[in-house]
Amino acid sequence: MMSVILQIFGVLFILLIAVGGYLIYRLARFWRRIRQEVQDASSLDTPSRVTLIETDAPAWVYHADLQKTLSELRSMGFQSAGTYDVLEMPLLHLVGMVHPEDYLYAAVYMLSEEQIWTDLCSEQIGRESLTVSNVDTGGTLDRIPGRRQISDPAWGISELYDCIKAERGEGPFKDVEALDFKAEFEQAYAVEMDWRNSRGGVPTWDEFIRIAKQTDATLTDEKLQTAYYETVYQKGVLRLSDECVATFCIETTLTVPEWEAVRDTCFALHEHVPNSHLADFVADHLCNLDDDRIEQLRQAINPALPAIENFDRFNDMLPQHLQAIKLGGVETPVQAEIYASPQRPDSLDVSAS
Repeated sequence: MMSVILQIFGVLFILLIAVGGYLIYRLARFWRRIRQEVQDASSLDTPSRVTLIETDAPAWVYHADLQKTLSELRSMGFQSAGTYDVLEMPLLHLVGMVHPEDYLYAAVYMLSEEQIWTDLCSEQIGRESLTVSNVDTGGTLDRIPGRRQISDPAWGISELYDCIKAERGEGPFKDVEALDFKAEFEQAYAVEMDWRNSRGGVPTWDEFIRIAKQTDATLTDEKLQTAYYETVYQKGVLRLSDECVATFCIETTLTVPEWEAVRDTCFALHEHVPNSHLADFVADHLCNLDDDRIEQLRQAINPALPAIENFDRFNDMLPQHLQAIKLGGVETPVQAEIYASPQRPDSLDVSAS
């Protein structure tokens, strides 16, 4: 059910790259400044978690095409399971429905007046799940093991229903309840994103190429390489870093005054920061380092080592007053070490925390 969202947002991101708007991200030293300047595009990030916010009769739910889809689902026995906005994706809305007798969830998504699609999902107990969809970008992302997807943008609701009944295999199937829709949706998304983060984020290079070719076959290999490493990959690196810091904020044993002293200067160096961008990542977070020291880091990087180890080696080479202070580590959404840059009160001692 979840990967179609990722594909939609992936395609939108590629479309922006195709017209050149996001190539500015190659200015890696200015990641954070640029990110603040393009907050309207923050919905194109792929967060590791989503939160469904139930809403009562919003204006978008009365769109004629959306109402037609909901009416068709109701005629087949589907019942309402809530109307939702997605907190982390402000442009995305959805209506949940369930068919308890057929063990089916339905999610009707609305991204814009022109982008409305439907998923039907069923899960065999202890075995695989199947999602059928009429999203028009299906099949471009790798599938998490145990989650099968069939999509065809030409299908209406009846074709989706016939397909999932024919293709989902034998029961027993997992029970569905309207009250469970929100929790099931959020959990399924979290499981999928944990798997994708473990592979380096969304999308991988192979997935990126498939999306790009489906979207704009005229993009050259050089432009694709630049677009991927200077936009999608860096955007994913920053997202995971921010989410690791957010996890640390929840888990830390630092006192409130200690956390307040470092929160604006702390950063996460996680396992998916590429060595190719490590120097720029460090320059962005350790702003007190001059160009000579950043060049020293570039020369010291061992491509055979993970970026975290390369950074630790470089950090040890720095004079003590320039060294980043390790605050601790987190395991979710990915493994990471949390640091504070040296711009902090000299009296603060968190090195043992």
